[in-house]
Amino acid sequence: MAATASLPQSSQLAIDRAALSAGVPKDYLWIPRAIAYGESGGNPYAVGDGGHSIGLFQLHDRGAGYGMSVEERQDSAKNAAKIMPGIAGSINRYAGMGLSGADLLKAVWYEALRPQKSPETDARMDAAYSATGGGVEGERPLPLDPDTDEVDGDEVGEFWGDGGGGGGEKKQKLTPYQGYVV
Repeated sequence: MAATASLPQSSQLAIDRAALSAGVPKDYLWIPRAIAYGESGGNPYAVGDGGHSIGLFQLHDRGAGYGMSVEERQDSAKNAAKIMPGIAGSINRYAGMGLSGADLLKAVWYEALRPQKSPETDARMDAAYSATGGGVEGERPLPLDPDTDEVDGDEVGEFWGDGGGGGGEKKQKLTPYQGYVV
């Protein structure tokens, strides 16, 4: 099995929170993760389109990021929360039509983020799908305390009912943009 790239944990947690809050089913969390990976590599400080697109989902100041400051678009939670209702609606619509895998990802990405359609955009979407494992089973959001952004191994096991968190007492404080692992 090929290694897959992953998002920085702090970015993944912001995405998962926003996605679950917006109604993205757990089985489809890979879609907003893949989109963020393809748009910014999970870097909340990523800048594109000559400075117009900022953050995880590259919110454009004349599009989804209209009315948001640069700092707001660099905030992973705000960036993800702003775009996630559109992503959730697109997932529900296209999955309900029977799309799956890379076809589902592309349909959602084009509808929710409205990138320019081109062979280069399709290639970027295919690369994000491949790099992030595209719907690999077992990908689950991590539970954390909403006030402290801390994850506890025992809480992970209790949340999922499988003891799968390592069982440690040590909590991990998440820091902004920890980098991704390949």
